[in-house]
Amino acid sequence: MQFWLLGLDARRGDLTRLGYRKTPMPTGSSAYTLNFIDRHSLTLHSTGLTLSLPEGELNYERRTGRFTLDGQPILPARGRELARPFLHDHEARILGTHGPHWRESQLGSHALPAPIRRTLPHWQAYMQGLEAQMWQARQA
Repeated sequence: MQFWLLGLDARRGDLTRLGYRKTPMPTGSSAYTLNFIDRHSLTLHSTGLTLSLPEGELNYERRTGRFTLDGQPILPARGRELARPFLHDHEARILGTHGPHWRESQLGSHALPAPIRRTLPHWQAYMQGLEAQMWQARQA
């Protein structure tokens, strides 16, 4: 689900508007990289993501659902846990740009492919707490 939504963000130009640098790739989609102040970065590609963290480089491969940290396999739950703050931040920035019901409107206006539609409840659970994060950001 998240990658399907990121694809919509890329097509609308939202990734570049949010500061991601677009790099054409020889295969698949372009890669989009967001550099953080602390010299860490998040790179998104249709095949997965790479996230530099204090713990090392987290990679996620969409095709297999496999996560690695510095090249070593890790449990998917640990990989999702490490990636969550960065994906929550992305979603908060998207909703801050388009409004609190943006994702709902996108989900309602597109015919979701069956495999994507089946992951919707899991994605919604993964995004729990996003509203609180957005409220805290507005208070800061």
